[in-house]
Amino acid sequence: EYLYQNEDNSSSGILSVVPWYVTSDTGTVDYDFKYTHLKGPYSYSNKATTNINWSDGFHMGYSRVIEKRSDGSKTIYSFTNYDRVQDEPSTAAFTLGMNNKYTSRKLDRGLLRSADYYNASQKLIKKEAYTYHSDLSDYLKTIERYALMNTLPIRVSANKIYTYFPFLQKKETILYTDYGNINETEEYEYNKYRLLTATKKYTNNPNDNSILETRSKYLSDLMEEYDSSNSGFISSGSPLKIYDTMRTQGLLSYPVETVVKRNGKVTSAEVMTYKQSDKFAVQDKQYKLESDVPLSNYSSFKLLNSTQYSMDNRCALEMEYLDYDSYGNPTNVVDKTGINTAYIWG
Repeated sequence: EYLYQNEDNSSSGILSVVPWYVTSDTGTVDYDFKYTHLKGPYSYSNKATTNINWSDGFHMGYSRVIEKRSDGSKTIYSFTNYDRVQDEPSTAAFTLGMNNKYTSRKLDRGLLRSADYYNASQKLIKKEAYTYHSDLSDYLKTIERYALMNTLPIRVSANKIYTYFPFLQKKETILYTDYGNINETEEYEYNKYRLLTATKKYTNNPNDNSILETRSKYLSDLMEEYDSSNSGFISSGSPLKIYDTMRTQGLLSYPVETVVKRNGKVTSAEVMTYKQSDKFAVQDKQYKLESDVPLSNYSSFKLLNSTQYSMDNRCALEMEYLDYDSYGNPTNVVDKTGINTAYIWG
């Protein structure tokens, strides 16, 4: 069961349209200028000016949502809404008979701020808080002119279009136990294509104060490394041409390597290589690190030159994708023990 309520049981919903506070009357006009001639009676209305003056696709936003389960447990979610992030007035405006338009702050609304978890006895057992990236210096400039039938009324507004990405920067968790609270923090990093490249997790647990880090390398990161090493043009006959082709096709988010570290030493890793199958770029092989001890000298996967790549020699073949159909679906896969699996697709 879902309840959209504040702590005092009032609705947490905020209507994101202009409130209906209106005055109206009638009058007469006698206007004559150049090619514009207006004479006679007219009626007018004046609505209250508000920062929430257009809906941005959602007519209602909820600041607090309660998710109740049949066993009596519940989760309370809090979101950013108009009560915390309001739209901004125009940077500059000229109006004649029409309300100003505002700069939208919708990028910072609708984001999960916190989540509180209660057990069946209504005891708080976990609390999560989220922090997001926000950069009000990252915007485009726009000027909008609106005229009714090319005459009065007229509105000219100079506004911003914010273009930053509100990615998650930090997640803080408190675990409530009978033996004290445990605080966990996760921090996130992204590359210029907004792909998650690193997650760092640490805790205040006296029995485990280690730092766990997961790093991901995508095709975009791999090719930037290659370009920075000045390793030369990859010709069409090279076995590594597939990576240059994938970059040309915009397949930048394909994962190449995932590495997990504990206190700076590598505990696990996975490497994916690719090949061309018909007109598709498809996965070729999957490798996994095989080591019983954490490594301080792990060698990351990279392209050495236009014809060779390197990876840590402790990464062993886990899976090989032998064949694909004309739609890019795998049809024959063999694992490290030599067992083949055949797939038939509809």
